[in-house]
Amino acid sequence: MKLALVAHAVALDTQDRIAHAVAEEALALLASGHDVHVLAAHVASDIAARVPTTALARTDLRPEHWHKTLSPEVSERWREHLARERPDVVHVHHWLGLSRDLVLTSARERVPAVVTLHDAWISCPIRTRTLAGGAPCDATVGALPCAPCASRRDPAAWVPLEQSFLTVGERQRDLARELELARVRLVARRELALSLPRWLGAALECELLEAPTVEALVERLARAVALGAPEVEPATWFAARLQRETLRAWDERCRASTAG
Repeated sequence: MKLALVAHAVALDTQDRIAHAVAEEALALLASGHDVHVLAAHVASDIAARVPTTALARTDLRPEHWHKTLSPEVSERWREHLARERPDVVHVHHWLGLSRDLVLTSARERVPAVVTLHDAWISCPIRTRTLAGGAPCDATVGALPCAPCASRRDPAAWVPLEQSFLTVGERQRDLARELELARVRLVARRELALSLPRWLGAALECELLEAPTVEALVERLARAVALGAPEVEPATWFAARLQRETLRAWDERCRASTAG
């Protein structure tokens, strides 16, 4: 199979367990004879030397901020890669620092996707699932209580609170669509599999796949290939233009707020 793996970061020598897991998957699939390409915001040299890679690093300010989970820049570069390389399937490990429409973009290019959920990011704008005092948070994600909490924990004072409420709603709407469009949904940890339906406020049919073998991964990826890409609406030019203008304004206000 021809595969594209995508994540926020990929590295072997790292404390980031997700980045390490993606690196191990890429090497194992290559060793099994598959054609693998890795795309990430941050690609470590220990992987770039052994696996074909493409950096998807963003050029805007603070790309991992919870206000900035959608990037037309990344979406277009991802689309161009899919159109040029035509993988059989993509495996999305994370959206952080990239764009929350990776599966949608893949579907538009007629490429099916597998998604693996590794952490609480999909149900928590700041990813930690903790309250300001450090206590665990078990609330269902939504404009309340998430927008006020995230605004305190990772603030953007130049953005009105009501806009942050809309941001959380749009973020969760699009991520729910990502999960719906994924042909196979995997969860990397048992406790996460148990918590996600409660945190998302909806049933989530996922397969638990802890410490996956190459054979188990290939079976899931092949299943997505057999199912094919789902039908989706075409992209509209004005939506990307509006998002670009929103991000540009965010960066300008950020610079003005922090100047001096």
